[in-house]
Amino acid sequence: MKKKIKNELKNNDILHLLDDLLKQFNLRCVEIDVKRVSGELRIAIFLTKCDCSAITSDDLDIAYGNLYPFFEERNKDLNYSLELSTPGIDRTIKDVHEFFVFEGREIKVLACSSSEWISGKIVKATDDSVALLVGGCEKTIMIDDIKTAKLIG
Repeated sequence: MKKKIKNELKNNDILHLLDDLLKQFNLRCVEIDVKRVSGELRIAIFLTKCDCSAITSDDLDIAYGNLYPFFEERNKDLNYSLELSTPGIDRTIKDVHEFFVFEGREIKVLACSSSEWISGKIVKATDDSVALLVGGCEKTIMIDDIKTAKLIG
């Protein structure tokens, strides 16, 4: 079965630079999506709070005020737009990096080896597995066995 969860963001230098810039505001990058549309570079960045609390419009304003100059300095000759957003409450996990970002949050996982969803709090993530607290017990699921995973609320 084809692996559904990617592992592309771990070594993304821009993502790590943005995380370093934003951590002082208790913010962290979940995903960066860059597209060229009609000659314009569209940069969409999805952010969450480091402490798992709810992100606010004030948080997004602060992030924008710090990220816009970062991109302006690096893209002086480009026509671009910057959009900031939250990942959403029922986000589908797209990359292994997100298991690290969402440590402490509730998720549900559908393993390739099972037809039942497993729900629990992420207690630990590695490049190869994610450990969930399920009914007071820790359950480790190998990343290669994950068909899909979603945040819960």
